[in-house]
Amino acid sequence: QCIPAEERAPSLEAMQLIAPNLQLHAPENWTVLAKTGTAEINKSGYSDFFYYLVLIQTPDHYYSMITTLQNPGDFGYSYAKVMPLQAILDIVYPYLTEQEE
Repeated sequence: QCIPAEERAPSLEAMQLIAPNLQLHAPENWTVLAKTGTAEINKSGYSDFFYYLVLIQTPDHYYSMITTLQNPGDFGYSYAKVMPLQAILDIVYPYLTEQEE
């Protein structure tokens, strides 16, 4: 989904503070900013959900993506680390590349 122009600057400013620590990979000339988090911490200390808010800037568009990963422990992840997000982005990038053509 494209981000309306009036919402771009505040969103980008907030996420640029977090982005350098995430070290996400993106196609050439693209910028990816993301916020990660956990929810539903159970008694064992593992989260049942990770959530990710992602902004992707291509040469022609801005896209936003909100996604969750349920039961991340089943995939070997604990807490909202970047690794599962990069895997999700790697699935999304080809679709967005088609949209850019």
